[in-house]
Amino acid sequence: MISAGTTYYLTAWAGKQDGADDVVYYDSGSTGDSVEAAYAYDSNGYPSPVSWNSKSYKLSIYGTYTNSPSNATNEYPASNSTGISLQPNCHVDVSDPDGDSITVDWYENTTGSWVKQQTNSSVSSGSTVYWTYTNASSGNTVYYWKVELNDGLNTADYIYHFTTTANAPPVINSIDLRNSTGSKLNQMIDVNEEYYFLINITDPDGWEDVNYINITAWYDNGNGSSYYNQTQGGNLNMFLQYKNITGIAEYKLIWPDDEVDIILDNCSETIINSTTREIKIAFKPKSQFRYAPGDGVWNNTQNTTDDLYSWNVNISVEDNSSARSWVKSEFGVYRYVNIQVPSSWIDVSALPGYYDDSDVVTIIFSSNYDYTLSIWFSTDLVNQSTGSIIPIANNVYILANADSNDDITTDTPFSGTGESNAIEIINQSGTFKSDGTSQTVNVQFRVYIPFGTLSGEYRANTITKIEQKS
Repeated sequence: MISAGTTYYLTAWAGKQDGADDVVYYDSGSTGDSVEAAYAYDSNGYPSPVSWNSKSYKLSIYGTYTNSPSNATNEYPASNSTGISLQPNCHVDVSDPDGDSITVDWYENTTGSWVKQQTNSSVSSGSTVYWTYTNASSGNTVYYWKVELNDGLNTADYIYHFTTTANAPPVINSIDLRNSTGSKLNQMIDVNEEYYFLINITDPDGWEDVNYINITAWYDNGNGSSYYNQTQGGNLNMFLQYKNITGIAEYKLIWPDDEVDIILDNCSETIINSTTREIKIAFKPKSQFRYAPGDGVWNNTQNTTDDLYSWNVNISVEDNSSARSWVKSEFGVYRYVNIQVPSSWIDVSALPGYYDDSDVVTIIFSSNYDYTLSIWFSTDLVNQSTGSIIPIANNVYILANADSNDDITTDTPFSGTGESNAIEIINQSGTFKSDGTSQTVNVQFRVYIPFGTLSGEYRANTITKIEQKS
């Protein structure tokens, strides 16, 4: 084993013995002057010991073996450079004067001390070696990095630093609210229909710099300075989100829990280039998503929310440094009501001069604005065999105890048939509900059977109406 920095000697003896071949002897050692053996070569080419004659010569050669450390050159980013992009791909050229293979260790000190992040083993002299500085993620910041080169005999350290470029906030190139028929910004939309936001964004620092795209929408209630969740309620606020923390796109409905659906199958991102993408987030507002007529004239100017009694929408994008950009707009929502009434519900049986109460029937309804709910009979009770009748007037009552949340406070008789004789089940209490997709009310009748009424099956038709207030 040869060690660097040690002096070695090579001693050669040569002589001519009478009638013998040339004699050659090699001796290596740190002393350089000992003789251990000498050999002559016979006619068959085999060595055999001989004695030296007086005409022998001694030649000594000696020197010191050294090994030079490896070198790193042409570093990127160049040391003391500025305006370097975030998370740069660092690299150096490595070489070794002795042609030794090199182990390259990469270090960075964002934590305040040197931490090894990568090792490249058995690197050939003359190679370029790469490492991505992922922790260099803040703009306008000085970052230090180090390469340590080891050729098996020597270690050499090279320390560099650079300053990242001032972080550029993302740019929102365009936004839209659409369905299959076209743009719906500054227009009216329907509940229970699918729509999607389409957002085109560029981040000069690369798409990896984008963390969130947040879409918040809220009913302004006639206040142009209102903001998201100022008035709480699932039918008054919506929060959709695109999340890019892991590098895999996530689409989320942050709020509400059930008054809006996010349509994940129709959410997507389209890669335009390394800095620009188009994001699509699809959703469906449900039945009681707040009616919003606007003020009658839609202002299409971007970043204005001056159309009162509309839904305001704010689309913002946030990057790794918490830099944000945002755009605002508006849209309206059409009126919507829906009601579900059982087909048969009275089912009473009593003798003449007595009464019977019907089953309690639940009416399910939805309304995205203040409303009234009324009920009436379109016909009297008609005997299905004889055609005789039981008048609705003063013989059929709607009962107050069927539902404590309606506006029926006492058992109330119908005055006759037709809408003009309707009874309002809900009026004063029929205000817009900020949460939920539907509501219910229980209804029960009491039917009096007049004396002299013929036996048989009697039927009458009822009509239930939900109507939004002006």
